[in-house]
Amino acid sequence: MAKFTDAVRATLTGYFNAHDVPTEAQFTALILAIQEGIEEHDHSGTGDGDGVRNLVGPVGINEPNPTEWLHITETNAALAGPSIVLESNHSGGTEEMGRLIFTLAATDVGVIAAKELTANEYALNFMAWGVSAGSALTTKMVLLGGGAFGLGTTIPQSFADFSRSDAIPDVSIICYDDDDTESRLYLRKSDTDAIGTLAQTDEGDWLGLIGFQGVNTGSNWGYGFYMYAIQRAAAGASYMATAVICNTFSSAGSNPNHLMMDGLTGHTGFSVAAGSTAGKVHIDQSVNDAAIPVLVLDQADVSEGLINFIGSDRGVISGATASLESIRGDIGGVIHRLALYADA
Repeated sequence: MAKFTDAVRATLTGYFNAHDVPTEAQFTALILAIQEGIEEHDHSGTGDGDGVRNLVGPVGINEPNPTEWLHITETNAALAGPSIVLESNHSGGTEEMGRLIFTLAATDVGVIAAKELTANEYALNFMAWGVSAGSALTTKMVLLGGGAFGLGTTIPQSFADFSRSDAIPDVSIICYDDDDTESRLYLRKSDTDAIGTLAQTDEGDWLGLIGFQGVNTGSNWGYGFYMYAIQRAAAGASYMATAVICNTFSSAGSNPNHLMMDGLTGHTGFSVAAGSTAGKVHIDQSVNDAAIPVLVLDQADVSEGLINFIGSDRGVISGATASLESIRGDIGGVIHRLALYADA
């Protein structure tokens, strides 16, 4: 471009200067420069508006030495970085606002498109071509204006929706390290609506939930199982006193507190709510018509004991002879002892 500009300047300056008649060499340089400029830079735009139709080589915008096909440089440190604007004049409806298209051998293999879903609701669609998609360009990921995103679906049903048809939508978190670093997954809660702000959680706050659901007869999602963590006391200096509670379901309804592990007391309960356990392990047979025992122990290895009791100071008290011991038990507030004889 500099060659073209210099030739034009030199020739026209000489032509309009009364004391300097352009030479044949100057006119020749002008003609050659114009021809070269037309070949390299065609500004004869047609269609909705005039503009560059064909541009050869790396293009620099405010960049004299472009290193890529399009190189944009902002030299004013007081301004924000350079932007590229794709502006649409569509008045409404479910129209695409614009696309970035990646093409290989006349086939569109990747597209990023902005689309209006409904009035004033927009999304970014990320499309890719693949044999697994039927050799077609299909949407693989969508980011909604409200912040939700879907992977494998265009209609995410939650904040993050991973969907896959006729295949397992597995998710892996993999750590590669030759030391003691491990993969981690955190469910965190802060007692505020302000994103990025940490506010102390309180007793009774649910800190996280993991659920398993299927589709019920009403064509809605229904729980089959969920487990959640609930804070059991005021926050500590470093840790939260928390109970983890597992709820299962029959077709009729929930089995609450099917398994409960209480961090505040260190107790474990089966069908017992947090704070209601009467011992380290508490099993509650809450119905009187089940016609089943509360606890069944089955030991297939007859060479081992069914239950091991450790130490006379932990409930096993030696009797008058070495062959007799007893187990202390509390029945309705009355202490009883179960006599045990040594295996002859």
